[in-house]
Amino acid sequence: MNKQITLPRKVFFSGKKKISIFEAGGKIIAETLTISPPGVPIVLMGEKLTPSHIKQIMNLPEGLSINGYFNPKDVKVSVLRERVNSNLKLKKSDNLIIKKYDGVFFAYNSLLGFPSILDKKTVEIISDFKAYKRIVESKFNGHNGYNELIEDLMDRYYLVSGDEREILKRRSKKYLHECLDGKGIDSLYLVLTDLCNFRCPYCLPRVANEGNLKKELLTEKDAFKVVDEYISFIRKRGLKEGKISFRGGEPLLNFALLGEIVHYTEKIKDLRFKYTIITNASLIDTEIAQFLAKHKIKVTVSIDGQEMVHNKTRKLGSKGSFGAVKKGIQELTKAEANFHSVYTTLTDYNFRDLSPNLTGFLKQNQIKSWVIEPDLTNEISFSTEEIVKKILSIKKYAKRFGIEVSGYWEYPYKRMFSSILYDQKFGFCKTACGELISLKPNGEFTTCNYMPITLDDVSSFSEVKNSKAFNNMVKERCFTRLDNCRGCDIEGHCRGGCTITYFEARKKGKKHLLENRCRLYRKFTEELIREKIRDIS
Repeated sequence: MNKQITLPRKVFFSGKKKISIFEAGGKIIAETLTISPPGVPIVLMGEKLTPSHIKQIMNLPEGLSINGYFNPKDVKVSVLRERVNSNLKLKKSDNLIIKKYDGVFFAYNSLLGFPSILDKKTVEIISDFKAYKRIVESKFNGHNGYNELIEDLMDRYYLVSGDEREILKRRSKKYLHECLDGKGIDSLYLVLTDLCNFRCPYCLPRVANEGNLKKELLTEKDAFKVVDEYISFIRKRGLKEGKISFRGGEPLLNFALLGEIVHYTEKIKDLRFKYTIITNASLIDTEIAQFLAKHKIKVTVSIDGQEMVHNKTRKLGSKGSFGAVKKGIQELTKAEANFHSVYTTLTDYNFRDLSPNLTGFLKQNQIKSWVIEPDLTNEISFSTEEIVKKILSIKKYAKRFGIEVSGYWEYPYKRMFSSILYDQKFGFCKTACGELISLKPNGEFTTCNYMPITLDDVSSFSEVKNSKAFNNMVKERCFTRLDNCRGCDIEGHCRGGCTITYFEARKKGKKHLLENRCRLYRKFTEELIREKIRDIS
């Protein structure tokens, strides 16, 4: 039960302000926060909003709202204004980034986020605190709204009384405690086979297997042993939902095993399961499409562009594969499968010819999401500026057709608006955060199935608990431990970048591969900020 800090009567007659849910942690709420339907209050007026409340709101099931907001990240709440101690010493944060875009000052904390647009007067007030000084000592003290502004700047960690890194140091210890020994695992990836009927030159599974695909199928014995261990594990964690992703190679080459696993897990009464699959779609016929639809398996199809472009890289034998893929997509659409997303890898092979024209085909097949990702393990010979311009121009065009273009490249920008203080994820992705485990066709375990490393000390799911290989990977990818990230403008939002790229670069001594990826993340973030400002203006 929440503890009431302030009586509602006092709250009613006190000063208030409306702020983002991510800025409201630890503050006294000046309104009751209610989940609807059915209209159940989770925080009452006068109570303090805690990180656990914010986590509950962020995990709000689809279809429910919090005070009328259906997207949890859009929630704004009314909080009490706090009295600022005028003798408190503050300084401009070392991690505060203020940049001018098209005449507009845009600011955020490079570790903690909280972005905002500032006016010239606010920038001057912040600059007045270049060294520690008491609030009352500023030349702006006594100006209209000064105390309220100082409070807001403190809330956003633009003005600080200490080092934000100390906050992250404490939080990262708690984070690692919750992630190590596999305690944070919620997803199981089953690599049904490393076989594939395509021959793509940039193939990630080929990279993960050091260029030598073993041409194996995951056996029923190995698969069900691990599925049973996974079910036991999530029950012990108190989870009510399992997440199983079918991967490859081309996973539909082992469709029989996929079907057996789905039928088996759906018979479990105390758990529900979400299934996903990434496929090239060339093997999808009416039977497979109807199965995927019936069991609500979320489908993502790999496609490298319009027909001419796709056929350059994704060969089916000696011929192009677009016709087979198109047929598979049409079967999915006809069966009304849970299929709304395609994935394109941007490489030297398709860079020049990839165009927004694919959106017509996507719209025709009711596809609403187009992931375009620059090659994660190989260099692209085009400049950072050219890559960013290419993807963002396609994104802008596709938006007119109701198609959202996304990729890992937008992670830092999006995270800037949510703050690590409340999502408390100190890694770039589920792999880095120790939230998934993958089983390979040969019975070996890894984290992300595209990673060029194996968990050598794990031969069963239960052994993850004492795995040095797993724990070392999670520790290594905790961004507060990454010296090469320290001081970066998007340090707390990028959080170390893609784990696949990191280990590929380290294993093969390709330091420049990592540096190029870092430049991409920074440039994308900068251009997305510009885009945001233009939209506001």
